[in-house]
Amino acid sequence: AVASSASVTKPTIALNYPEGYGSAGAAPLPPKMLAMGLSIEEEARQAAQWAASEHPNVSAMILTTSSAWQRRIAAAFAGQWQRLGQPVRMVELNAPNGYLSDPDLVQLRARLAQDPPGLLFSAMGADQTRQLRGALSAGLISEAASPVISTASGLPVDDQPGSAPAAPANAFSNLPIYGTSALNPGTMTYASPELDGVRLLDLPWQVQRDHPAVMVYPHPLDASTADMARLYALGIDAYRVAREISRKPAGRFSLDGVTGRLTVDFGHGPATFERIEQPAIYTNGVPRAVAR
Repeated sequence: AVASSASVTKPTIALNYPEGYGSAGAAPLPPKMLAMGLSIEEEARQAAQWAASEHPNVSAMILTTSSAWQRRIAAAFAGQWQRLGQPVRMVELNAPNGYLSDPDLVQLRARLAQDPPGLLFSAMGADQTRQLRGALSAGLISEAASPVISTASGLPVDDQPGSAPAAPANAFSNLPIYGTSALNPGTMTYASPELDGVRLLDLPWQVQRDHPAVMVYPHPLDASTADMARLYALGIDAYRVAREISRKPAGRFSLDGVTGRLTVDFGHGPATFERIEQPAIYTNGVPRAVAR
């Protein structure tokens, strides 16, 4: 309603992205309105850029379930990967009760054996990606309460004469895996060594506690979920952006924010905003910031 009105006459910061406004092919936002929400689709696009820089000219396999938010992540990564001129395949896995289907994991291993990609992109959350990683290596995943044994490790070996050699049981465990902040649930009661080596993007607030800006602000004790912690961090950066705009109503500026490296152009026609998030790699069960 605000974005479609003619009453935005003062600098206005939106903490989300109004649907149907501001994106390519959509109506522009009012000139004095800046949208700086946290976009999981933008994370996926940045993950594609990162993966392509580390593994140029390879194919990617995207793994998702039927969840609407996962499909959005998968589509964003696929679109960016294709814009980079790279081949991509998408595989949708069944996940009854939130757990990946064992028959689907068996089929996935067969597909990987026949036509392995250069890397995997997980549009899923941490638990499902842990299950995937376990199925691609040892097949045994230690859950918080009880172990889940995947029958995917029982993929039959084809020893027929003339057939291609079967892949070793752990042949796929070294495939690079990329993902978004959905792979980092934040406060965890246990580490996830099954995810070691998995790459993801997240906010400095979540993965870079020694960041100069992160150390300045107190962390709330009642941030019950990682998503709430990220929204708290967004509020910090929104305040800092508002302060900069109040000091310099027109112009371009950058901030090393707690949600990423921010670049804002405001006051010269439609406002523009860019956030570059922090790369991280799971090490010893927790995501740790790395230089890109």
